[in-house]
Amino acid sequence: MIEKMQYITISGPISQMNHAIENYLANHEIHLEYAAEKLSDTPGIQNFSGENPYTEVAGQVEFFLKFLDNVPDVYFPLTGENAIKIIDAAQ
Repeated sequence: MIEKMQYITISGPISQMNHAIENYLANHEIHLEYAAEKLSDTPGIQNFSGENPYTEVAGQVEFFLKFLDNVPDVYFPLTGENAIKIIDAAQ
């Protein structure tokens, strides 16, 4: 029998993928595909390798957030470069 499939996206640290699969997906019929392999021929898309350049800045943001209470979640577009400028100005 042919069943309609739905695409879902799972992203996160590779070290947590087994945990997510075992705990959330193991009881469902699912066909996993490694997206980087499917997109390898797509122009402009490349697999991320290396260290995250924003790790240090993310740590600084977490430090500042500890001092704030009841801050509503607000989304606004922000580039990495502008985020670094805001964090540097707050120090």
